Amino acid sequence: MNKNVELIMPCQNCAKSCCKFDEYLPAILNPNEIDVISRATGCSDFYEKIASCWLDNFYYYTVKFRHDGYCIFLDKQKMICSIHDIRPFDCRMFPLDFPEINGKDKWILWDYCSYSKQLNKTML
Repeated sequence: MNKNVELIMPCQNCAKSCCKFDEYLPAILNPNEIDVISRATGCSDFYEKIASCWLDNFYYYTVKFRHDGYCIFLDKQKMICSIHDIRPFDCRMFPLDFPEINGKDKWILWDYCSYSKQLNKTML
């Protein structure tokens, strides 16, 4: 049986909680995303390379954020993401997240995003 899945409400580009990194890690980037964003924006200093605390010689990349905790790509005047069309996969997945909680990886749904309020357990 083939079921079509329809998203109730895609990202509204509201730049609320998902663009502020006070409760969770900044968005993680892969090398391809770094390249795409770099070419589109002409900027190359928008990410940080962070050494893993679990694996030797392993690094990951995160979007930089401002002193107020907001993503550097948030247009503070308009309160919208300036790279919304090419935003990283991590941003696209929000409000779903996969953090480590008590030493175990868990799927969670951040409930302060307006999109998450439209979902229910049967949809997930």
